[in-house]
Amino acid sequence: MAMSDRTLRMSLSALAASAVLMLAGPARAGIWSSDYDPIGSISFNGRAFFQFDDSCLAVDGFHSASTCHTVFLSATAEISDASPATGHLDFAPVLPNSAGVVDIVIFNHALAGVDTSLIGFVFPGPCTGDLCGTPWWIQFGSGFEDPVFLFTGTCPDGPSTCTPSTFPQGIATHVTFARVPEPGALGLILGALGAGWLARRRKSAA
Repeated sequence: MAMSDRTLRMSLSALAASAVLMLAGPARAGIWSSDYDPIGSISFNGRAFFQFDDSCLAVDGFHSASTCHTVFLSATAEISDASPATGHLDFAPVLPNSAGVVDIVIFNHALAGVDTSLIGFVFPGPCTGDLCGTPWWIQFGSGFEDPVFLFTGTCPDGPSTCTPSTFPQGIATHVTFARVPEPGALGLILGALGAGWLARRRKSAA
């Protein structure tokens, strides 16, 4: 379900407050970015941001997302196919999301993987060709190089009936994770959320 303007404004306010606290004292949680490149019929690349407690970096292995207070903050993807058609996916309307993250993987005291449920859906915009008007979901999954999956789906009777397909339309296996320097981390996330909110405001006003 899409995030309302009120909910997004509240999220932006909360992140802004977090930025003030981060500047005022020692950070308790770090923000990590993830870049991904594709294989499959749909080409895509993008970036996602996650936040979790720094204390979880102390021990390598799998950690419960809830124990580490993990939040999926933002994700974007540029998609294209052979037709050719292109589209921009911004998952801001369905993020931040903590319930959709299952666990995280720590290796050498750094983030090495994230496992999530399907998170979505959003429609591409701007877009061209047959990628327009189609709902999309994103998923991070455990496996070889911790792949990122993009799923498409159908909406037989309008947005309330949108369901994802069984198999992913695109798979990215070249996935990397890196810690975002602070305090610039929250600025990046605020900018991503704010851009998504402004885009929806303009679309509503058109």
